Amino acid sequence: MKYADRWARLMQAVIDHTGASVAKVATWASHQADDVHNSISGGGLYGAASELSIYWIYGEELADWYERGDSPLVFKASKELVDMLRDPSEWAFTATRP
Repeated sequence: MKYADRWARLMQAVIDHTGASVAKVATWASHQADDVHNSISGGGLYGAASELSIYWIYGEELADWYERGDSPLVFKASKELVDMLRDPSEWAFTATRP
């Protein structure tokens, strides 16, 4: 699974589970989705954000987040959410907003 897919699935799982906004979870999820830590460059992030802005249900919000350069430093996840996120099969990916 490529980085953009992992990133979108992780963000969507968190959004669907918590109701958080894209802006609230994008930076945190970006780091979590990076399977080779610190391997995603600015260009790689731009490419993933550009692709997702077209195809993902929350793409417009992601594009706005990227354009503004918003980067919340901390996203506090509940233990229940962290446990759920350990199993990628639980990362729902839907084409429509809940």
